[in-house]
Amino acid sequence: FFWAVLVVFAMSSIDEIWADMKLSAKPKPSSSCPTGAGDLGKLSQKAGMARQEATNEVVDTAELKVSVMNAKTIPGRGLMMMAAKNQGHESQEDMQDGMDKEIQLMSSSDVSQRRGALSRLLTLANDTNCPPVVQRQAFQGLYVEVIKLMADPVERVRDSSLRVLLSFFDVLDPPSLGCALPLLLPTLLHRVGSTPPIEPAEEVRLLCMLVTSRVMSIFGRRMGDYIEALDSICRTGMQDVHPLVRHEAANIITMLARTLKPKLQQIVRIVPSRQGEDKHYRYGDLILALKPSLRHKHAKVRVATIEALKSLLLCGEKNLEVIEDLVCWQQPNVIPVWHFFNGGVWEDGQLV
Repeated sequence: FFWAVLVVFAMSSIDEIWADMKLSAKPKPSSSCPTGAGDLGKLSQKAGMARQEATNEVVDTAELKVSVMNAKTIPGRGLMMMAAKNQGHESQEDMQDGMDKEIQLMSSSDVSQRRGALSRLLTLANDTNCPPVVQRQAFQGLYVEVIKLMADPVERVRDSSLRVLLSFFDVLDPPSLGCALPLLLPTLLHRVGSTPPIEPAEEVRLLCMLVTSRVMSIFGRRMGDYIEALDSICRTGMQDVHPLVRHEAANIITMLARTLKPKLQQIVRIVPSRQGEDKHYRYGDLILALKPSLRHKHAKVRVATIEALKSLLLCGEKNLEVIEDLVCWQQPNVIPVWHFFNGGVWEDGQLV
C-alpha cells in the first residue's frame, strides 16, 4: 500500500511539471494586441503581397513570350499597327516612325526584342491582307538590319532573319528586292562561303543555301556580277556534312550552268606544264567539287549531283580531260580483286 501511494504521488507531480512547461512555452500576447490578431493580420498581408508579386512576374513572362512568338496579338507596335489597318494610304511619317521603332528593337542588346521585331516583320510579310506597298516599304527600309542579324550570336535570331528574307522573296517583285543584293551576297559568302564555314548550325546553313537558290531563281542572269561569291558558296556547300545543303548547292550549280554559261567558261587560272600552259575553267572546278558527292549515301544527293554534272559538261567546248577524269574515277581505297591474286597489293612502288 505504501508503494502504491508513492507511485500515485509521483505521477501527479509529473503531470504538474508538464502543465507548468506547457504554460511557459506559450507565446506572450503583444501589448498592442493582446489576442495576437495583429501578428496574424501582418502575416496574412505579407502573404498576399508575395502572391501578388508572383502573379505579376508570371504575367510579365507570359506577355514576353507572346511578344516574341505571336506578333499578331500585339496591336499598335511598329509595323504591325500599319498591317492591322489594312490601308495603303498611311502617312509617310507613321511609316517612318514604325520603321524607326523596329530598327531600334533589332539593334537592341536584348534577345527577346530582336526576336520580337523579326517575328512582327515575318508576320507582316506573310499577311495576305497587308497592302503590297506596305510590304515593299518595310523591306526596303529594314533589309539592312535584317541582313545584319544573319551574323547574330543567337542561332534563333539568325534563323528568323533568313526566314524573313525568304518570306519577302515570295511576295515582292524583283525590282523591289534588287536593292538588297549588294549587301546580301557578301554576307552569304562570309557565312557559308569559306572552308570550314563560319556558320556553325546546319539548319542555318541550309537556310543560307535556300536564300541563295531563291535569289538565283529570281534574278537569273543579273547574278553574273556575283559569280565569284556564288562559285565559292556552291563549292563549299558541296563539302557540307548536311545532305540537304549539298542537294541545294547542286541545284544552284544547275541553275548557274543554264543561265550563266558564259561566266562559267571563264579562265580562273593558268598552270604551266610540260605541254605548255593548262587552262583551268570555272566549270571544271565545279565539276571537281561535285565528284565526291557521286558516292553520297543519299540517292537524292546523287541524283542532284548527276544533273549538275550534265549541265556543266555542256558548258565547255572541249571537255575531253574532264570526261576522262570522270570515266576513270573510282572511289578511294577501293582495291581491284585481281590485285589479291597477283602476290599482294602495290603501294607507293612496294609490294605489301
